[in-house]
This record gives sequence, structure tokens and C-alpha cells, in this order.
Amino acid sequence: MVLGAIFGALLNTSNTPWSVSVDSGKQAPTFLYQVTAAVGDLFLNLLKMIVVPLIAASIITGIGSLKGAAVTRLTVRTVLWYLLTTCLAVRRSGVRSPSAPPIESIT
Repeated sequence: MVLGAIFGALLNTSNTPWSVSVDSGKQAPTFLYQVTAAVGDLFLNLLKMIVVPLIAASIITGIGSLKGAAVTRLTVRTVLWYLLTTCLAVRRSGVRSPSAPPIESIT
């Protein structure tokens, strides 16, 4: 990782065809920049696609391993937390609604 950071810094600071100055708008992105940006976006999207199922599986496994009173305690806490956040959201929307303009009907 350190070598990759050093290599990227050298490519970006030198006056080579690979250097890109996108922020200043003076030089258009090069082919190398476009390829690395596409690969980086693909990598991040794949990570996002993997993380959600892994977290869901770990939560389901954790809940499945609970026994007896722990399940009841977790259920009660979950329902209370859900009710509390719902009440807070309703209260906040009630406070903010007088300042919001009314929604016009589509028909």
C-alpha cells in the first residue's frame, strides 16, 4: 500500500502524460486516469455489495445463537428502541410542519 501511494504521488506530481490536474481544469483526464478511476469505482462497488450480506448474516447468526431470556430481553429492547425513535420522529415532524409549505395535490 505504501508503494502504491508513493507511485501514485510520483505519477501525479511529475510532468508526464500520466499526470492529471482535474481540480484546476487545465488538463483533461488521461486514459490512465480514466482506467484507474473505473477500476477503483468497480472495487468500491464490489465492496459495498459484499458488506451488506456479511453484516446481515452475522446478525442473523448472532440472534440465532441466543437462548431463553436473552431473546426476550433483546426483543423488548428492540421494540422499545423502535417506539422511542418513532415517537421522536413524529414529534420532530410535528414541530417542523408549521414552517413547511403545504403539499399541493396532484389532481
